[in-house]
Amino acid sequence: MLAKEHELLLKEIGGISESYHQPEPALTNNQDYLFLKSACITGIGEWEEYYENLCEEEHKQPIQYNDFICFALEANGNMTMYEKNSGKVLLFAHDHWFENVDPLEDQPEYTFYTIQDVDNFVDYVEKMAEEWSEAVL
Repeated sequence: MLAKEHELLLKEIGGISESYHQPEPALTNNQDYLFLKSACITGIGEWEEYYENLCEEEHKQPIQYNDFICFALEANGNMTMYEKNSGKVLLFAHDHWFENVDPLEDQPEYTFYTIQDVDNFVDYVEKMAEEWSEAVL
């Protein structure tokens, strides 16, 4: 189910449960969990109807979200996920004020976004590590 890079990360550091009060643009800010194998879900969970309704209202073609694994869940329900085969990372954000995201082309607002400077799961982990390094140094 999980990408090999995700499995490798779990073997090395495990997952992160509850990460709060980070600087605003930090990937770890206000997360209920990051990477926890037992918490990861496929798809967008309880947001399916919300998403499908927005797509219908705006005459947009839904993406195949069942191919995505949610590996980080924000306290407000926003989900960071990667596509199983490619590792491509997207943010499903029904509620956000992020300045470091861009709407996914041809998708309704307050649904899918790309994260700037993050194309895939490895990029996400490396960006998070960079944020931690800057905070420590």
